[in-house]
Amino acid sequence: MEPMDTSPMKSNTPDTLLTLAAKYVGEKIPFQLIEERFNRIPEPVQKRVIYHSFPRFEKDIYMYSSFTHDSSSTLPFHKGVQIVESGGLVNNVLQIGFHLSGTVESLPVGENKDCLSSNTSNTKHRVSLSFDRCKITSCSCTCGSREIFWCEHIVALSIYRIRFASTVNLRVPISDQLLQLNRDQLQKLVQYIISDHQDVLPTAQNLTDQILNNNSDINSIQGAPDPTAGPSYNERHSWAFDEDQVKEQVRNYLAQGLYYNANKQLHNLFNKVREMLNARDSNAPRLLNLISYEFISDPRLLSSKSSATPMNEKHRNLWDQLINLWVCICMNPCLTDHERKFNKKLLVKYANHPNCPLEDGYDHGEDTHYDFTNTDPGSSSSAKRRRKCKPKSLFHRAIECLDTEWGFGKRSNIKLKDIPMECARVDALCSHGFKAQAIEVALSVLAHMKQFMMTTYDPKDKHNHHRSNYYGLLGHALDCHTPVFNVLLNSDNISQAFEFTLLTLGESRLMPLGLYSQEKATKAEESIINRLQEIELTQELISKLIETCHLLLKNNSGLGECIHPGSYPMQIFAKYLFTTLQPIDPELGYKIGLRAMRLSFLDEMDGNGPLFVRRAPRWYILGHIELQQCNLASTMLNSARYDFNKLNIILESCSLHVHSSSHLFRLAQDCLRIGGEVNNSCSVSCPNNAHWNSNQGGWPGPSNSSSSNWGASVASSSTSSSSGSHSTSHWGPPPGSSSNSSSSNWGSGAGTTSSSSTSNSSSSVASNWPAIPSSSTTWGASTSSSSNWTPSWNNGKNSGLINVGFKLGLQVLRQTLKSVHRRRWDMVRWAVTCACEVGIEGILYILRNWAELFTPSEAVSNVATVIMGGSGNSGSNPGTTSDNGRTAAFRSRLSILQQEEIAICARALARECARKDPPGCALAALTLCETEPIAFETAYQIVIDASSTCMTFQQLFGIARYMETRGYPLRAFKLALLALENIRINYNQDSHPAVQEIHWCTSLYYSLPHPPMGTQFIQLIVKNVQCANVLSEILRRCCTSNEKSPELNLLKESTMSAYISTVHARLTHISPRHYTDFIEFLSKAKDSFSIAGDSGQFQSLIESIKTSYKGKKKLVYLVTERFG
Repeated sequence: MEPMDTSPMKSNTPDTLLTLAAKYVGEKIPFQLIEERFNRIPEPVQKRVIYHSFPRFEKDIYMYSSFTHDSSSTLPFHKGVQIVESGGLVNNVLQIGFHLSGTVESLPVGENKDCLSSNTSNTKHRVSLSFDRCKITSCSCTCGSREIFWCEHIVALSIYRIRFASTVNLRVPISDQLLQLNRDQLQKLVQYIISDHQDVLPTAQNLTDQILNNNSDINSIQGAPDPTAGPSYNERHSWAFDEDQVKEQVRNYLAQGLYYNANKQLHNLFNKVREMLNARDSNAPRLLNLISYEFISDPRLLSSKSSATPMNEKHRNLWDQLINLWVCICMNPCLTDHERKFNKKLLVKYANHPNCPLEDGYDHGEDTHYDFTNTDPGSSSSAKRRRKCKPKSLFHRAIECLDTEWGFGKRSNIKLKDIPMECARVDALCSHGFKAQAIEVALSVLAHMKQFMMTTYDPKDKHNHHRSNYYGLLGHALDCHTPVFNVLLNSDNISQAFEFTLLTLGESRLMPLGLYSQEKATKAEESIINRLQEIELTQELISKLIETCHLLLKNNSGLGECIHPGSYPMQIFAKYLFTTLQPIDPELGYKIGLRAMRLSFLDEMDGNGPLFVRRAPRWYILGHIELQQCNLASTMLNSARYDFNKLNIILESCSLHVHSSSHLFRLAQDCLRIGGEVNNSCSVSCPNNAHWNSNQGGWPGPSNSSSSNWGASVASSSTSSSSGSHSTSHWGPPPGSSSNSSSSNWGSGAGTTSSSSTSNSSSSVASNWPAIPSSSTTWGASTSSSSNWTPSWNNGKNSGLINVGFKLGLQVLRQTLKSVHRRRWDMVRWAVTCACEVGIEGILYILRNWAELFTPSEAVSNVATVIMGGSGNSGSNPGTTSDNGRTAAFRSRLSILQQEEIAICARALARECARKDPPGCALAALTLCETEPIAFETAYQIVIDASSTCMTFQQLFGIARYMETRGYPLRAFKLALLALENIRINYNQDSHPAVQEIHWCTSLYYSLPHPPMGTQFIQLIVKNVQCANVLSEILRRCCTSNEKSPELNLLKESTMSAYISTVHARLTHISPRHYTDFIEFLSKAKDSFSIAGDSGQFQSLIESIKTSYKGKKKLVYLVTERFG
């Protein structure tokens, strides 16, 4: 239900002159001026003026009774309309002069289930309104509503007066009627009023006393107030709303923590201010002032400043809307000098308030601009510039607007820095209802943006240094793009709106300062692109798109050849252009996509080291930007999967500009996934098809001679942005360089990229890659161009895209080789899987060049072992089964000679790894080399050489057990002896981890037919083992073999000595609770002495205990009881 905009006075006959004059006077002129000008006004004329002084349109009532244009029946306006349309609920309507009163009943319960009044009964409410010049200046209702805007009862009475004005009893002001009464009649009137309303009796008595007092103030004033005669001409003339209630509601909304409902209500308030501005309502600044006062008084601002924590996103967004509305008010072309001075005084007061927040960037201690022209951070000019950098409040933009007369029309001589303010002018003009002037200024902004875009950026040109401080329109605090776009779009200038949006997204701008501004810029970019995608592309828009793209590529934009090192990345915008241009001009799309792959901030960090890092602001959204860069690269790789020359150029661009190993790994995975999908439509004969002929450019769609050399130009500009020289490291090649005059075919473009990237040490990763295999090349050969990279489909799979993924995977392995990465294990296993998809060349490459890709343990355990058919260190990764299945399928396709070649490389790798890291690789190396005697012996010798330096006894025993299981007991025993040399077991270490290994070694010793080195074994046991229980067990095992040797006697003596030493050691600190355990220990000692054949020595030990510890009577008793 929308408010009716038609006047109730409309009729089919023309209005009389009296009616026309009464309408004008009732709307424009205060009635007091009429009374002062004319001594006597006829009552019919007076009634006619009063009749037309009431608001005439329901939309005016709607503005002050509803937050938004919503058809919901819960809004007060719609409730009031339903009350009027129900009939009989609005009664006793009386208009006395400029005062309207009546009684309004709430809707009966159950009449409208969707719109129930807050009262459960049919309560009558007294409503009174005062109005003047078609505005309701005050209102009251007995319902006690505490909302910001009018209740439904006030709406009902107002709507009733508009729709049924002729039925309302109209009287002239009460003062005019009192003039017709004599003294008796006046006395009777007063007495009746007091009788009917006795609550006014104290007031009546007070007024009587003042009138009787000749010196009272009331007698010094001529006449008396009349509320029905209308306000004075010097009083405020505006629509009525409760200021106190507005402040209270805003305060409550802020105190609720900006949850959904509170945040929504504040947004509705801002929309209401903008609606008032559009209607040129004088209450708009007044309402905004009340909101601003509560915002600046919010206690959370003080706590946020004291704790040095920035505002959250919702809170800061509300502040931005507040400032935007103040800018609209301050840029009002109809603003008077008095209003300008008042607003400036008010805003300066707010700006100087201690709670006033600062612009984003100042509260983080960051510099306010980039400046790379002075490379000396300690110079005097740099220090002076920092001293001049003063914090600015959020209100400073609105204050600056008050110093300029903006006017209505477009302005000339606009500078680049003035573009955001011109966009704000469009918003201000549109908000104040000047649509035509707003369109004119918007078109002027578009023209100036194109003019600035056409200038070529030279970093050495001092006239271009203003670019170092330009942050663009996206993410700007004034929300510059939206008003211009909406004005042009709503005025049917779709082509201009489309072009303006493209220029806004593609303009060369710096990364904003601060977390909030950067996130706001990104979200604004994504929101704008979403709106662009909703526009249907006509032929006119397609032509405008292509024209603008060429403009962005050739001139000073974020997609130009020369960009500032702190420029905002273009990946999100480029992805939209790339996908949009694919069915139109794919060559141009690829050119834009590759140009946008640059990430100048990280490229400069690699090229200039700590200087740039120290001077550049922080990029808080770098992770999101790198993700968008990865998405763009993935989109281009997927689109170019059948054109291998394009793939090669995209590959080089990824190697230069993608710095995140995680995102490179994701790209590699995407290439393998897409390339590994079986495509039944492609066959081996596909390369001969004219549609996919790489030697002819090979991309379907219309050809464009102007963009046929995008591979060469993009590659050269990408390479130059990473070069090491200072003159080009920041800006790329100068305009007019030979980069744009490269050969117009794909192969030369790729070759240019490859040869250029090889010259730079920071970009030489790509030159270390293996060449893309073809029918006539191998992985060992090196190539600098893609001319020999021929398309091939193996079993319906795209081998070219798989090779690209493999090369990206190799780069990831190099990047993460010396750093800790949480997905390193996945990367290594994936590289093996991808190498299997590539073929034997890929497997041989990673086996021969393992040192630059893997650590020794990774190479031997997760690479060579898996390739040779083992499981490797698979852990619990869910992808291990499929990986092993792929390697098994790969091995089944190899010939015997190929399998032998891989085995030779794997064994060589294992030996090299064992030399570099014996503890981690020895066992795996022996496993890989066991089928080759010479290689196995070499690996075994490496273990022997490392046993005394870097290997622990656990590792040596583990290898020894492996040797035993493989049928090499003598070698196993030798390794066990080397392990025994590293063991030391004290008398109280019964649970030492080497105990079980020593028992195994003893069993191994006696399992040999002719045990070698028996003396050495016993001597090592006697030397390194002092634990009596361990020696006893070893002695028991040795004595069961019925062997008589001098070494055995040495073991017996050592065992008995260990028991004697342990007994005396335990007796030193023994307590009664340990007596039982001690007696059991003596029983074991007796058995061991018996095995040794020297029971007499045990008896001597018992007698010694009885003599030395005779004070421990209980202990002596227990010993005597057990052993005599």
